[in-house]
Amino acid sequence: MNKENLGVIEVHRKNGIEKRRITDGHFSIDDFNGKKRVNFWVYTVDAIISGPEDTGQSEVIFEVKFPLDNIPKFTNKWFYNYPEHNTIPEGNFGESKEEFYDNYYYNEHDSLKRLVISILKGNEDKYEIEVNGFGLDPWDAEETKYLIKAKLTLSDEMKGYWVK
Repeated sequence: MNKENLGVIEVHRKNGIEKRRITDGHFSIDDFNGKKRVNFWVYTVDAIISGPEDTGQSEVIFEVKFPLDNIPKFTNKWFYNYPEHNTIPEGNFGESKEEFYDNYYYNEHDSLKRLVISILKGNEDKYEIEVNGFGLDPWDAEETKYLIKAKLTLSDEMKGYWVK
């Protein structure tokens, strides 16, 4: 699969769906201090596919990191409910922490809420990763659904976008 077909980021506004083509991304499960952790990020810039209005060619970036007790095979769609921030101990959240991190950048840094991540092993060693979440839309100032769909190869090396 080439870089043009990595996936799409959708912003579900009340007046239509903005779609942006993912231009770069990474998916890994690594071993850090004896624990397994997932890192997933996608990036898009200058890649609007369609949308209800001109929101410009700004960067859109999403990154999430979370721990795993064991690694699923992902042969059946696997789901993970990412915890809400107020339930994560402060010492376990952040760019350089072992456990949790998330950031959604679309004109400003924020976190999405009610994040559900699904992973399914597809064909040719590609993994289909889907992220559903909600956050404030910088254009509408209302809660909006965000949907990220990516097809990436699994790596065993952490290569964070913001995460260290």
